[in-house]
Amino acid sequence: MKRYTYGLVAAGALLAAGTLVTVPAEARPRASFSISIGDVAIGYADGYYDTQRRWHRWHSTAERNWYRAQRRESYFHVRRNADRDRYRRDWWNGRRDDWRQGGNTYGNNGPDFSVQLGGVVFAYEDGYYDRERRWHTWGNDNQREWYRRNNSRTYYEMRRDRDNDRNRRDWWEGRRNDWRVEGNNGPDFAVQLGGVVFAYEDGYYDRERRWHTWGNDNQREWYRRNNSRTYYEMRRDRETDRNRRDWWEGRRNDWRVEGNNAYGNNGPDFTVQLGGVVFAYEDGYYDRERRWHNWGSDNERNWYRQNRRDA
Repeated sequence: MKRYTYGLVAAGALLAAGTLVTVPAEARPRASFSISIGDVAIGYADGYYDTQRRWHRWHSTAERNWYRAQRRESYFHVRRNADRDRYRRDWWNGRRDDWRQGGNTYGNNGPDFSVQLGGVVFAYEDGYYDRERRWHTWGNDNQREWYRRNNSRTYYEMRRDRDNDRNRRDWWEGRRNDWRVEGNNGPDFAVQLGGVVFAYEDGYYDRERRWHTWGNDNQREWYRRNNSRTYYEMRRDRETDRNRRDWWEGRRNDWRVEGNNAYGNNGPDFTVQLGGVVFAYEDGYYDRERRWHNWGSDNERNWYRQNRRDA
């Protein structure tokens, strides 16, 4: 009788503590888990994302195992940071509306990252150019990695300022309509500088004898590489060639030693202009009508001195 009393007392204590189980143990977690994690979108070994893309740790191994068994289509038995699936990663980083390859999870097929970056022309580690030649820095590392994986042909593993490709640089600086060597090569730098006669380190002359300084070093380098026969590795003020100097100062119609004028015009040059000189001095000369003229410039005087020593 004594033992029976003690047994009732012990049973009552267990009931009061709520530890007496009256249903199979596995039934309880199944019911409670299905209610508490019904908002789960994707599950991993170390936690899960809810439908608002918020990350949660599992409360227990039992909770994770229950989800793994009941939701196999959306559970992935890897740690979250080991998941290399681009769709799931793009979804949890907000670049896709659906983490699955087909159909949207929530019936909303709005634009994803591939659409958002549809206007990218080419990209670098630190950003990308759009179709309007505007520069953008990446929003985050995941954005850059997504583009690198999915557009490897137009991604360059370097910073923009390290790119030495002349076609891409000429494109983003507005000198080419196409950054690729092949393809639609509309007017580019060659057309823009088609009126250059000859050039120096500090600038160039156009067909109207007007002087222009280079817009930038890349512009000069482009011309130097592609027009080496009319580029002179010196500053303009160091030029000693009398033909080029006479041409830009208007005393010759052709800057080259040989006759055929650069523009098909063999009109009179300095030799004809000064053909009426009888004799000359440092400060000027007399023409055939005995009229006195001052030299137009030192170059004019020096030209006559070199070519008409007998007078």
